[in-house]
Amino acid sequence: MADQVTKDKQQQQQSNLDSYFKNTPKHSGKRLQPSSSPDNLSPSMQEVEKVARTANLDSSLSGSIVSEHDSSEQIISSIENETVFKLSDVVSATLKNQEFLDSIIPLITEKVIEMVKPKIALIVDECIQPHLLTIEHNKEALILKDVELNNQKEQINSLNRKLDKIEARIEEQEQYSRRTSLRFHNVPAPTDDKGDIIKPIDTDSLILVFAISN
Repeated sequence: MADQVTKDKQQQQQSNLDSYFKNTPKHSGKRLQPSSSPDNLSPSMQEVEKVARTANLDSSLSGSIVSEHDSSEQIISSIENETVFKLSDVVSATLKNQEFLDSIIPLITEKVIEMVKPKIALIVDECIQPHLLTIEHNKEALILKDVELNNQKEQINSLNRKLDKIEARIEEQEQYSRRTSLRFHNVPAPTDDKGDIIKPIDTDSLILVFAISN
């Protein structure tokens, strides 16, 4: 079993060596032969030479892979940096474009208004709420005053109607008195020692005395 594993390992190493020499660039028409031919070496020395060549091949392949990986990272990094620079230029040019600004500003304004409008409405409601309560209270007071004023107007109208009736009756009495009264002239009024008329004048007694005497 151990011999089989060793044999498989030797075959794999030989395959790697063949691939390495096959891909190695040729500097002349023939591949350079080693200073010592494998046929002239002992089996143990041949094994050592194969191991050394395999190690060199692995090191070369590993270095090639690392170099390719570093190169790929540099390319990717360069592309990313270039993309960032180009994107920055595009954004800067876009923000300096007046047509773009004219078209985007109304949209931004509309969105901002939609966002702040509820908050502004809430603030306004909180500010005017005390005033609304005061206005409502004053409105109720005005309604009561209006009712009271209407009652007073009704009372005034009623008093005016009564006054009109009284004035009409007074006028009627004056007309009646003028039709049924008698006027006496040259009836002397009573006077005191100083010649002043004694008031109040008892006109009824004077007329009665005047009528009896005549």
